[in-house]
Amino acid sequence: MVRVLLAFSDVGLGVQLQEALEGVGLDVRWDGSPGVVERARDVDAVILDGDELRDRLGERAAAWRALDPAPGLVAIGTRADAETHATRAHCAFVPTHAPASALAAAITEAERLRFAAGMTPGLARRALGLTTEAPDPLVMTAARSVDIAVPRAALAWHAHHYVAATAGVAALREARALTIPEVELTDVLDGTMCVQTLVKLGRLDAYATARLLWALASTGESGRQRRRVARMGGGRGGRGWRGGRGGRHRRRDRRYPRRVGRRYAGHRRRPEHAAGDEGDHGDGGDGDHRGDRESIARARHGG
Repeated sequence: MVRVLLAFSDVGLGVQLQEALEGVGLDVRWDGSPGVVERARDVDAVILDGDELRDRLGERAAAWRALDPAPGLVAIGTRADAETHATRAHCAFVPTHAPASALAAAITEAERLRFAAGMTPGLARRALGLTTEAPDPLVMTAARSVDIAVPRAALAWHAHHYVAATAGVAALREARALTIPEVELTDVLDGTMCVQTLVKLGRLDAYATARLLWALASTGESGRQRRRVARMGGGRGGRGWRGGRGGRHRRRDRRYPRRVGRRYAGHRRRPEHAAGDEGDHGDGGDGDHRGDRESIARARHGG
């Protein structure tokens, strides 16, 4: 049975939701007091009030995810911006007035993917069923058979972020923790391609690529110094996870000309009137139209 904590201060809403969720078979308790994060024990999923927290929802979600093991998180709310705040905090969102069955389904899914909320060494090892002391090569090996729902959910928040390998990849190569196809994929992690592009690249199949990117981004501790094996951010030299949709984060491969409609910029466009009557013949002005153009030219020059 999924153990749910209602972590908000509205007593009336807490009583109402507790009764409704217990009616669909969940183990629910309410605690809206300060310091609930530090006191929380044996919790599988936490419901946060987006209307109450608003722009502080991300900070509160991060505090919950810092626990080991981290619970799944679901945000509720009625305000117009509640879903936006939930998306920024990487939380599932359900309107407060939604049926109990819809909220219960979101809670169950959040609990199932509780270790996909972020890409950290602790969450990865929990998802793989490893101890916190498990070495990175073991994580890479176990990641090849992880339920694809975990890396897919974790990477979904970063589909348009660019990926750049760090020195940690070389250490994995030396430890023979990567297969030959995986090594070939890491060769192109230079910060010029985003997650979505890499998954479709074809060096590995899509699932294997997703698992590898998730494992690279999640591993990261060596002794006392924490390192990121893969960083994903704005182009070559980017740090951390940052948006890659615009401004300086958008990097175009200069080997290919810029597309303008169906033509390439820099290439001379063919005037439409020079194509002849393509509607009937489709020959672009060649063939039978050559005689027509010569006749028109002679007429213009008095010939």
